[in-house]
Amino acid sequence: MNEVVNQRSLFQSAPRFTIGRNQNGCWVLQDATDKLGGFFASEEAALKFVSKECKNHFKDIRRAPASMTVELMTGEAAFSSAA
Repeated sequence: MNEVVNQRSLFQSAPRFTIGRNQNGCWVLQDATDKLGGFFASEEAALKFVSKECKNHFKDIRRAPASMTVELMTGEAAFSSAA
């Protein structure tokens, strides 16, 4: 039972939003709940948009590492290593 509780707490503490670049270099915002997402001209534009959505709870936002790409898709954000 402790294992289930730990998995739930990990899921609940995971950031809802991921911001990063896709393979074409565009800024992508991906919502883990598939309610929100899109392409942005800059990281600042994505952050401005999502900060209003999550009411400045920045713990709900994660930045993908520069070595990874983020692709906008349904389900979880797809990450891959940048070539």
